[in-house]
Amino acid sequence: YEKDVQLLKNAIGNRNPCELNDYEFAEVEKIVKEKCGDEAVENLRKNENKARLFSV
Repeated sequence: YEKDVQLLKNAIGNRNPCELNDYEFAEVEKIVKEKCGDEAVENLRKNENKARLFSV
């Protein structure tokens, strides 16, 4: 998990806080699905507006 978050931080750069673009959000969805399952992805999508704001 920590490695995945670090990858996101590296991809996003110094925008803090930032709004994830479609590609970045899709990457977050992949990580959440892999680590937490389909229900967690559904919850992520329900709260997409908040979830797209990523603060490092």
